[in-house]
Parts: sequence; C-alpha cells; structure tokens
Amino acid sequence: MAAILDDEFTVSEETLLCAFKYTIGRKNYAVGTVVRDIAENAEVVSSDARRTIIKEIHDRWAVNALGHENDRRLWVQLLKQLQEIESESQLI
Repeated sequence: MAAILDDEFTVSEETLLCAFKYTIGRKNYAVGTVVRDIAENAEVVSSDARRTIIKEIHDRWAVNALGHENDRRLWVQLLKQLQEIESESQLI
C-alpha cells in the first residue's frame, strides 16, 4: 500500500545541502524540486549554509556549469534570493 504524502516534512539543513550538492549542475527534474525546497527554507537555514550555496552557484555560473538553460535560470534566481537574505542579515 502506497502512503499518501503531503508537503509538510521537516528535513535537516545537512539534507538540504546534500540535495543541493547532488543536483547542482545536473540536467534532470530534481533540480526544480531542490531549488524550490531550498528557496522555501532560505530564511531558516544558517548563514553558513546560505554562503556555501551562494559560492557554489556563483562559481559554477562563472564557468557555465549550471545545467540546462531552465536549470541555470532556477539556480540564478535562488542565488539572488540568498544574496538578498545575506545582505539583509548584515544590516541587522
């Protein structure tokens, strides 16, 4: 019997980072899911985690290694979101 799943799961920051490391630069459907989940949790992950993701996306963007065009667009949107959160946290 298959379980019915909802969208109300709690995962650790480490799990989000592992999913990020797995999907960055890949060319498959998982990119959208991982980007969505990181974006939805962007305010609650640690500043260290945000800076890690920012650096990795930035580094891969610089060498055109973010995957397909649609994936690249998702990663860049996430990059901008995380940079904004980080810059706001520096003002506090």
